[in-house]
Amino acid sequence: MISSIPYHLCDPESMSQLGQQLAITLQSLSLSESVVTLMGPLGAGKTTFVRGFLAGMGYSGSVKSPTYTLVEPYELDAGLVYHFDLYRLQSPSEIESLGIRDYMHCAHCLIEWPQKATGYLPPEDIQIVIEYAKEDNARDALIQAISHRGEDVVSKWLVTHSASR
Repeated sequence: MISSIPYHLCDPESMSQLGQQLAITLQSLSLSESVVTLMGPLGAGKTTFVRGFLAGMGYSGSVKSPTYTLVEPYELDAGLVYHFDLYRLQSPSEIESLGIRDYMHCAHCLIEWPQKATGYLPPEDIQIVIEYAKEDNARDALIQAISHRGEDVVSKWLVTHSASR
């Protein structure tokens, strides 16, 4: 099986399209839940990816980063999505006060800054690592399968979206 897919993204629109591709892939597999972590420096495009994901799930409203609220819920026809931003956590144990494990059932959870809650998060299915590329506004992203479900998603994603890489 394929365990990772590298992408070179030239602009924010490409990052958004990558998020849409994940949403489309999850829906094509009839998955109603997943845990996706997004890692990368400030301004790398994590929230842009989430905006694209939500658009791919059929959401057309504005998407704000939950930096201060820690979580934003989206109840969509295609399913429930929770967008977490853990950047402001002072201690990994703070995540317990959110009841994060309660969010993980029957929902897609996209978690920015997962390293801030190491040891307190449920097992992830997919990890997305975003880095600045050498070109202006370009990013390099690596989509990595972590679980068996993640392997299924990455394999399907590669088949479905290989032309857009």
